[in-house]
Amino acid sequence: MSKNVEGISTADPGTVLHWYDFLCPFCYVGQHRTGILVRHGLDVIELPFQPHPEIPAGGATAGPRAGPMYEMLERAAARSCVALALACAFAGHTTRLGHRRMGSAA
Repeated sequence: MSKNVEGISTADPGTVLHWYDFLCPFCYVGQHRTGILVRHGLDVIELPFQPHPEIPAGGATAGPRAGPMYEMLERAAARSCVALALACAFAGHTTRLGHRRMGSAA
């Protein structure tokens, strides 16, 4: 089935939409997989988004980065040879400026 995202037709089965945010650890680890898709001849369309635009410009305190979900993420990062520092809090940061520089809405 064909979908249309922001005017981009995805009717071609060789097209993959890669939605990502700059601070999302899942998106960071997933960059490795995007490279694999490109090497296999797929057309990857990168679509940045800001998942929490309500966060004020000064940022917000992030909760603890622990538990089964983050353990799984650390294993995925290790398998992809990606350095991941989940202990770092993102307090005081938002991705708003990065999205502006990339030309996406934020």
